[in-house]
Amino acid sequence: MFWVVAVYFVGASTYSVTSELFGDGLKASVEGHTAECARELRTLSTGLHESAGKTIASPPGASSLAWLRGWDRQLAELKDRCGVVHDRQRELANVRETIGTMLRKHQRDAQPGRQTLERALDALIPSS
Repeated sequence: MFWVVAVYFVGASTYSVTSELFGDGLKASVEGHTAECARELRTLSTGLHESAGKTIASPPGASSLAWLRGWDRQLAELKDRCGVVHDRQRELANVRETIGTMLRKHQRDAQPGRQTLERALDALIPSS
């Protein structure tokens, strides 16, 4: 029983001293880190959507999905630093997977039709 009380006393004292020394600074530091990680996730999300749009809008045959590997590296680096927003990272990884699938499907199914359409339209528009 003595050891239980001793451990409780040491734990409570340590918590009390830590709270007095660091006060809300420790909590603010954690909140600041979380906010910074959230901003980085938002930047990655925005970049993902903008790059996907550029890929779809690029001329037939010119689009490449190589940029996705770089984006994946950035997300992996963020995971190492920002475990605090793990659930949001997982959601963003799911969005990335969906967009990657959509882009591969676009390249496979829509690009050939778009190339045919572009050639047909080029034939109908007189050269200047």
